[in-house]
Amino acid sequence: MARFVLLFVGDGKKPAEDVRRIKALPGIKVIDAENANMVVVEGPIDVKKAVNRMRNWVASEQTFIPSPQPHPHF
Repeated sequence: MARFVLLFVGDGKKPAEDVRRIKALPGIKVIDAENANMVVVEGPIDVKKAVNRMRNWVASEQTFIPSPQPHPHF
């Protein structure tokens, strides 16, 4: 399972009906839906394709960039 950031790029807050459609996608686990314009989910790669077909939504796979470890002081 991958984690995806789903961003509503339309005017105003994300539509509740769209959020219901996203939650109904097969294999979806909602991680965070509290933001006014964003939903974070885990699910199969098909999530990205389905959401990108929705009007005013953009989906991208979440990436993690590890912070560099400071050099040890001697």
